[in-house]
Amino acid sequence: MISVGPQPSEACIQVVRARRIAARLWVGFLVVLGPAWCLPNTLAQVPAESIFQQSEKAQGLAAQHLAEAGDANAQWMVGQAMLSPPSTDPAAAVIWLRRAGDQGHPLAQRDLGLLYEAGWGVERNLEEAYFWYSLAALHDSGRAAVRRDEIATGLNREQLDAAQRRLHTWRPSRETVAPAK
Repeated sequence: MISVGPQPSEACIQVVRARRIAARLWVGFLVVLGPAWCLPNTLAQVPAESIFQQSEKAQGLAAQHLAEAGDANAQWMVGQAMLSPPSTDPAAAVIWLRRAGDQGHPLAQRDLGLLYEAGWGVERNLEEAYFWYSLAALHDSGRAAVRRDEIATGLNREQLDAAQRRLHTWRPSRETVAPAK
C-alpha cells in the first residue's frame, strides 16, 4: 500500500470502499469517487484488489457501521448482503432495505417491491409491492415501472386508490443518529 499525505480516517476509507462496491453493483460510475474531501489520500491507501478478494456478502457487511449510522446506500448494501449466499436472511434484509427505502434510495425501493411481490422475508403483499415499485419508478427504474404496471393489473380499484393516496403523501425521511457518549 502506498501512503501519500496524511492518513484518512477509517470512516473515509469505509465510504470509499462502500462506494467502490456500489459501483460494482451497477449503482453508477460516479459514486466510486467517494466524497471529494477524502479522495486523493484514500485512493492511494485502499488497494482495489483487497476489495475484490472479499465476497459480496462480506463487502456488504463491512458497510454495516455506516448503515447503522443512517447511510442509505450502506443500508441497501447490507440488505443486499443479507440476501447473498451462502446464508441468507431475507427478514433482516427487509429491515435494512426498508430503512434505505424510507430515505428515498431507489434501488432499495425496487428491491422491497421484489421482496413484497415474492413474499420473501415478508408476507406476500402486491399492494405493498406496487407502492415500492412505484417509488423506484419515479427515479427512472425501468424494471420497477414494468413490474409496477404488471402488478397493477392484479389489484382492484380500491387497492390502487389506497396505494396512490399513500404515494401522494409519501416523503423520504432522514435517519438521525444520537451522538456516541
